[in-house]
Amino acid sequence: MAEDPRPPFDFYVDVFGFCNLRCPSCPVGNLDDIGGHFAKGLMGPTLLDAILAKANRECRVGSISLFNWSEPVLHPGLPALIRLVRAYGNRAELSANLNRLTDPDALMTAAPHVLRVSISGFRQEVYAQAHRHGDIEAVKRNMERLAAARDRIGADVALQVLFHRYRYNREDEAPARAFSEALGFEFMATWAMHQPVEKILALLGDPAATIAPSADDHAVVSNLSIDLHQALAWARAVAPNDCRLLERQIVIDVVGDVFLCCGTTNSTHNRIGAYLDLGIAEIQARRHARTLCRACMGHGVHHYLQHQADFSALAVD
Repeated sequence: MAEDPRPPFDFYVDVFGFCNLRCPSCPVGNLDDIGGHFAKGLMGPTLLDAILAKANRECRVGSISLFNWSEPVLHPGLPALIRLVRAYGNRAELSANLNRLTDPDALMTAAPHVLRVSISGFRQEVYAQAHRHGDIEAVKRNMERLAAARDRIGADVALQVLFHRYRYNREDEAPARAFSEALGFEFMATWAMHQPVEKILALLGDPAATIAPSADDHAVVSNLSIDLHQALAWARAVAPNDCRLLERQIVIDVVGDVFLCCGTTNSTHNRIGAYLDLGIAEIQARRHARTLCRACMGHGVHHYLQHQADFSALAVD
């Protein structure tokens, strides 16, 4: 059998424009949409269908994540979009802060392959530091509702919790794990990071940065369990010259535009073009030409964003 010539890609598609929280480690929170970095609105099934049809023609699609910098469960028509992804035979994935959950039964009936809930604490005073404007008690209630709907429907959905480790929240990890696993969620922990790429480059004083760091940025970085500068020094010494974010992922915003990568903002500087108007070869050629990529890879930021587990030896409590 001849090898499939289509290149392999995972897709990140923001079906809902923006988010209900303002997390200071995320560009939605640390930019607050200054300069129009994020398109607003809802992606409907017609546009998503066209994107999926083109993606499957041109690429070997690994997964379709219906999020990037957004909160997908705020989309009132999300179950229909999940069913559309599954109709193409693609893997449907979601990540959410889960502060709001309108219809868990409809969501579980649509059956995304994965639904991951990101948290950063089990007590409100801890959780609210990184998940700004969030309510951990609402998240817990919604996790219970989601687990009950999964069990009631018998949905084959992998429910997960991703706990972001900071210097100040390690005491919350064990109770968060116990609560999650009691509900049937797989519990995972990761070292918290600061994003986007432009903010990291700004903190390094790189002239390619298009955004100035704020006092909030410095505060977040000081609370990371893995020192940013130590991690990047190590990454520069060992990081490969290739980048999965560039070579194996495509990021599309709510209006169907392609952007540089999942670690950068959706600013006009990073816009590649309308996905439906460009072939995959042209998209990749335009992405490879961006100076921001060269700056990012020169500092090892691409390795930092992809391989947090590699930096465990640098972690401090």
